[in-house]
Amino acid sequence: MKKKRYSGALFAAILLSSFLVTSCAPSLSPPTEDEILETEEILSTEEWVDDSHLPSPGDDGVLDILLIGNSFCTGFPDEMCGVFKAAGVKTNIYSVYYSGCTLEQHWTWHVNGEKNYRLRYHKQEGGHSDDTKVSLDFCLEKRDWDVISLQQSFHANLSQDYQDLLDRTESYAKNLYDYLRQKNPEAKLYWHQTWAYEVGFQRNELHMKDVAMQNKMQENIRAASHKVVTDNGVAISPTGEAWVFARANPLVGDTLTRDQYHDGPEGGGQYLNACTWLETLTGISCIGNPWRPSYALSETKIIELQKAAHAAVAANTFK
Repeated sequence: MKKKRYSGALFAAILLSSFLVTSCAPSLSPPTEDEILETEEILSTEEWVDDSHLPSPGDDGVLDILLIGNSFCTGFPDEMCGVFKAAGVKTNIYSVYYSGCTLEQHWTWHVNGEKNYRLRYHKQEGGHSDDTKVSLDFCLEKRDWDVISLQQSFHANLSQDYQDLLDRTESYAKNLYDYLRQKNPEAKLYWHQTWAYEVGFQRNELHMKDVAMQNKMQENIRAASHKVVTDNGVAISPTGEAWVFARANPLVGDTLTRDQYHDGPEGGGQYLNACTWLETLTGISCIGNPWRPSYALSETKIIELQKAAHAAVAANTFK
């Protein structure tokens, strides 16, 4: 399959050293003003590229998407419906979640056959509906999924190191991805990368005190995500990287949440995530996408969020 999309080759080369991860967490270097200007130039360039790595819709031409996680995978799918529809892509988007759920909890509930989940159908015409108290098996058997993603929010200790994050992720990610392949062998599997919390976040003993602490959290998320992706042979939706680019832009800043950690509507995080998923799954640039949310989000911010999403996908070396 080939689609016309904006080139990311040059941009990926410029920032490759910032995104490669070895056995320990890398240094996070948000893009400089010169790099942002370079991105502007790249966004004006088009080329034909091979998009054979992208998931293919079923015979009905509809892309069936299942997002497995916790509350971090419930905010943006409504916006996904809007931007995908405006791009001419038919979808069935579902999120299956339990608040605060970890990969370990997902695996334990699967093994025990527990019916603790809410399965939400995000309608492309707007709104959503829910099935409640369902098992993970029920959700996986709902459709012949084209796309399935896993996600974990890392909030137990904002200053925890890379190995702590990995220990809470690695073995359960492998178990779950093996299980997903068994249940849906034709599905393209993804890791949904999350983001560092907003500076000022505080809950009990947890406090995001400054940008340096925020950067450290994002470094650790990036490193753990890289390990999950490479060890399990899955693709990644680099939404966390899109947040880095957006936050580095003075026209956006650290304003993307609704409560200093969940992606927000008016804050722009939900729209940013939706744009990142559009490019990740279709290869269609979100730049110029005409869909607009019903809530207040300025046109200037929308344009800058589109650019941040595009930059993150362009720089992604783990398709």
